[in-house]
Amino acid sequence: MSLARRISDAHLRATNVRSASSRALPPGPNLDGALALAGGIHLRLPYQSDPETRKRINAGEMEYMDIHLGHVAQYVEYGFLERWTGR
Repeated sequence: MSLARRISDAHLRATNVRSASSRALPPGPNLDGALALAGGIHLRLPYQSDPETRKRINAGEMEYMDIHLGHVAQYVEYGFLERWTGR
């Protein structure tokens, strides 16, 4: 995946590139796993299903919010995720 490769390259150059990850459908290992391996996700919500993502969450390398999918929009709208989104 080119995005994961670009994030890995940025980390090698000591540039911090990470994102918050939220989806309505499970993205699978081609996306979440690749981004997790590259250190490209700092927050995952509302749920996760990828083994590499789960490993990083449990190791404290990635933050995770286990909230209902229906609450994500309200969290964003009311600024509860400002710490991660910069909004």
